[in-house]
Amino acid sequence: MQAPAVHSAIVGFKPTVGRVSRHGFIPLVAGQDSPGPLTRTVDDAQLIYQAICGADMNDTATLAVFPAETQRNQTLQGLRIGVPRRFIADTVLTPAREAVFDRLLHALAQAGAVIVDPCDLPAAEQLNDVRSCVFRAEFRAGLNRLLTALKPCGMGSL
Repeated sequence: MQAPAVHSAIVGFKPTVGRVSRHGFIPLVAGQDSPGPLTRTVDDAQLIYQAICGADMNDTATLAVFPAETQRNQTLQGLRIGVPRRFIADTVLTPAREAVFDRLLHALAQAGAVIVDPCDLPAAEQLNDVRSCVFRAEFRAGLNRLLTALKPCGMGSL
């Protein structure tokens, strides 16, 4: 979600797992990924999200009951937003993109959010290596599950 949005200068919104069905979707990591809209504006992303979210019998994660307070519009007042600068790749955050990102952080702060910048984790580089391993393993398993579930086509694995 992040890479296509950043490289195309559009809005990418990744919903919480369980809000949007993952049926037919090939996640990198099944427990983390969920499909979401890529749009020109935040308003468009919200409209699409409202259209695609909801329960799906083909994805049991969507059958979970979310607390009511997470389903209504809330202000950003007091919401803590961490900025893990060491996870933001130099190749993604060019000076022009960094200026846009900093304006976004400023707007979030003006709306009442508490910006924790930087919010870096110790051993971030090692975590990134582990994450890459997990992504490769889970993606292959997820793709193989999807291919096996397709109507007979002669493909059961990658």
